[in-house]
Amino acid sequence: MSRLRVLGTACLLGAALAVPACGSDDPVFPKDDPVVDPTFEPAPGGMRRILSHEYLRSVELILGANAAQAAAPPADLAQEGFDMIGATILPLSTEPIELYELAATLIAEAAIANPSTMAETAPCVSDGEATEACYEQIATNIGRLFLRRPLVQDEIDELVAVASFAEAWAADEPSLDAFEQAVKYELMALLQSPSFIYIPEVGEADEATGHQKLTSLEIASRMSFFLLGRTPDSDLLDIAEADGLQTVDEVREAAMNLLDSDEAWPGLAVFYDELFRLRYLEDGTPKNAEIFPTWSAELGADMRTETLLFLQDVIWKNEGDMRTMFTADYTFVNDALASHYGITPPGDGDTFVKTKWPASQNRAGLISHGSLLAHQSGSLQNSPTKRGKFIMNFILCKVAPPPPDDVIPELPDEPDGGATLQELLDMHMEDTACAGCHVNTDNIGFALEHFDAIGRQRTTDENGEAIDGSGSLDWLGEWENAAELGDALSQFEDLGQCMIKNFIRGRLGHTETKGDKPAVTELSESFAADGYRLRSLLAAFTANQIFRYVGEAK
Repeated sequence: MSRLRVLGTACLLGAALAVPACGSDDPVFPKDDPVVDPTFEPAPGGMRRILSHEYLRSVELILGANAAQAAAPPADLAQEGFDMIGATILPLSTEPIELYELAATLIAEAAIANPSTMAETAPCVSDGEATEACYEQIATNIGRLFLRRPLVQDEIDELVAVASFAEAWAADEPSLDAFEQAVKYELMALLQSPSFIYIPEVGEADEATGHQKLTSLEIASRMSFFLLGRTPDSDLLDIAEADGLQTVDEVREAAMNLLDSDEAWPGLAVFYDELFRLRYLEDGTPKNAEIFPTWSAELGADMRTETLLFLQDVIWKNEGDMRTMFTADYTFVNDALASHYGITPPGDGDTFVKTKWPASQNRAGLISHGSLLAHQSGSLQNSPTKRGKFIMNFILCKVAPPPPDDVIPELPDEPDGGATLQELLDMHMEDTACAGCHVNTDNIGFALEHFDAIGRQRTTDENGEAIDGSGSLDWLGEWENAAELGDALSQFEDLGQCMIKNFIRGRLGHTETKGDKPAVTELSESFAADGYRLRSLLAAFTANQIFRYVGEAK
């Protein structure tokens, strides 16, 4: 058995490491292919590891839902707040390699047990006949989807050799079906191929710009993972193999087709699940059980669902202005979550219903959701600093620098007679070394003090002191409560630009650079001109120079 595993892995490693070079009137899209801005300097090319959700969605496309549910790939490791950046810069250790092997085994076995999806691409699987012709069909057709490009003959021959070896081995084992074992190990070889696990983006030298222009096949992969979170399907690969993704119009048309599919929103939801830290609500947001006895993983899951339904409604179903996510006077609740928020349950049990916030709670938009309020709090009490820092970093893209080495971050001693948390933080800000950061983060966070550490409305803090949610910043405006802060956020001049930067970080895998500035400016201007509609931004993003060019590979 070990000899077979070594043969499959070694053969594929050798081949996979030598990867072959693989008119609109809309104001967002120029009619002709634009000249790349001479001040634009793309981030270095290279390769990055496939993310866990991309791995599973790709398996589902190629082998079916049962195969995708059979195993879990190695967990992603975020860097700078994003999994994609981690996938770009972190190497694989021994443990993930072993997990990839285990996942490949379980997925291949599930695919054999439920071969209908696989048979759509390799019909010979339905016949169940152990022939080299069938193994070649699997290598050619299914391998093309896994590796996101046509396989060269040497790769096909090596995969056929893996299958043939497994067939011969299984023929001596009465309890095994030789054909099934052959297909199993051929699939395992594909699933462990570096050309599946790693996504190359190196391009070809472009004399006109001096940069590396991504090939049509590389664009197809980048576009499909960017918009849908999975490997490109055969239709998109057909276009790419005909070199049909080289102009702005060609890329735009392909992107719009992907955005019109049912997979587009689920792919985008994964991005927001990560950006707004929703994925941690079920088991990564602990609360003190004595102080917050009603907190549970189920309640956290409901909050996650609430926010994703809200975002889907605002920016996807209605194709609305992205800024509305900070001003909308409604949300989505089921009976349990409505009761938690202190509003009248809709009466539909676990079904989520679009519901208007009571005016008395001064809630509006995303920052009023329990998802943000709970995760950006401590286990014992609120944290205006944590809430404010999150909004600054991931909604406004304004970075609060770390405290100086000589600053002790503890709050000052509480004066006789007691003090609110806001008063303590105000005292903390009197230290000039602290004020530079805290004047921004804490002022924003104070607007959310009317909501406790699990998102319930309150009028007094833990000490029974009255809460003041007002605040102001020269660069943001002034507000009296969370709803007014949401309005101020919606009017922040760089709000759209921050969303673009988050897509660069979360979907291209690097923090924006000085060389990216022309592309970010171009995208933010077109985003504003088109009414801050996210669907148009995503299509424009794929056609932009930042998406189609890379620098020399690292």
